[in-house]
Amino acid sequence: MEVYAEGKRIALHARCFGKHQSVYRLEHYLPLLEQRGRAILNAAPVRQNLPEEILEQIRTCDPKERIRILRQYCGNPEPKAPAITDVVLVRPVDLKRYDALTGGKAVIAHVR
Repeated sequence: MEVYAEGKRIALHARCFGKHQSVYRLEHYLPLLEQRGRAILNAAPVRQNLPEEILEQIRTCDPKERIRILRQYCGNPEPKAPAITDVVLVRPVDLKRYDALTGGKAVIAHVR
């Protein structure tokens, strides 16, 4: 079964022919689980897809570490930070007036 949104395939599932069955693909739920970190251990996609050994391992981890482990298990890399597209211009500071006040020497002020 293929699922499309706005003309783009967003999911692909093997059809389930059994009655009253739910088949979850863990990788589809990762973004939601990331938002609801405390729900990870009780989530049906996690319980259905992970071997007991991995479930035992992630029980002792914090939610961010759990997501990292789930991503590794699914073969999904960590999401990349968006690229910075706006250039930030930093103007050089003219310290001539400061140097004139201090005589060109460093001044260390102690505030109590």
